[in-house]
Amino acid sequence: MPALTIPARDVRQGDRFSLHGFRRTASDGAWPWGEGSVTLHFEGGYAIVSADTPLVVNRDGGAPCSA
Repeated sequence: MPALTIPARDVRQGDRFSLHGFRRTASDGAWPWGEGSVTLHFEGGYAIVSADTPLVVNRDGGAPCSA
């Protein structure tokens, strides 16, 4: 499972990350919230953070996307 540093706006369902001292698993992708913020939903709640907040996530290595 590779570790990636991404902005909060790019969080996808199933991503695992640390936030406010707790390990979280995203139950949905990041959703826009107002100007420049996103909501991150996880089991037990959600957080509103700046869309540019860097997060180190662990993501399952599924098939790569192709355009």
